[in-house]
Amino acid sequence: PYFYYDTINLRPHLKSGRNELRIVAHHQGRDSQSYRAGTPAILVAGGCRDGKGVFADFSDARIWRGRPLRRYRSDAHRLFPCIGFSEHVDFSAPDAEWGDVSTVAMHPWDERPTALARDLPDWRETVREPVSRMPERNGWLVDMGREVCGYVELGVTTGKSMSVGIAYSEALADGRVTPEKGGMNYSDRLELTAGETDWRSYEKRAFRFLRLDAQVGVRHLRVVENVWPYEAVWENEPVGND
Repeated sequence: PYFYYDTINLRPHLKSGRNELRIVAHHQGRDSQSYRAGTPAILVAGGCRDGKGVFADFSDARIWRGRPLRRYRSDAHRLFPCIGFSEHVDFSAPDAEWGDVSTVAMHPWDERPTALARDLPDWRETVREPVSRMPERNGWLVDMGREVCGYVELGVTTGKSMSVGIAYSEALADGRVTPEKGGMNYSDRLELTAGETDWRSYEKRAFRFLRLDAQVGVRHLRVVENVWPYEAVWENEPVGND
């Protein structure tokens, strides 16, 4: 019954000349607590006026082009019924060609007349670096030093094509990362090509320990947290005699 939208100010990001606005949207295809199955689409409103007074209406499908990113494989396993899917990315798969997009709903404000502007402050971004990164016989064991919840950013180098699994857990069992918990396999998989590859998860991952199950060169690994800017505050109240 409640539908909120976020507003983004594009002015600080514009440059003189031609500008492109790109949106990456992910559609799970099945119901979960976060996603509803149905036609893959996004609701966009707003616009931009150039120096000549020409207005680009972002809700007009004619000014957009679209393409599926084929690298995201549909055979990714479901983590758990309520939290969606893992990420299985094949970096050898070519992206589709750009094509026209179609309108599948009315203007966003007509489709959602009760939509509310999100009245919460902007998220605060915090970058978490691992406290240790230990090579293992068949991979790497990474300790973030604390529980983290954010987008995993990983840069690796390989001399050949290979498949790499990324497993997550909150604690170690006999020194091992155990992604199997409560009927869930909390892991992602990357199909790498030779050379350098950079990956950022499209969903947040919550963990302390991470394991890569292949010998790859790790150029960087970090977790980018986006949380509300809250602070813990304690107040002491005087205690009476009654």
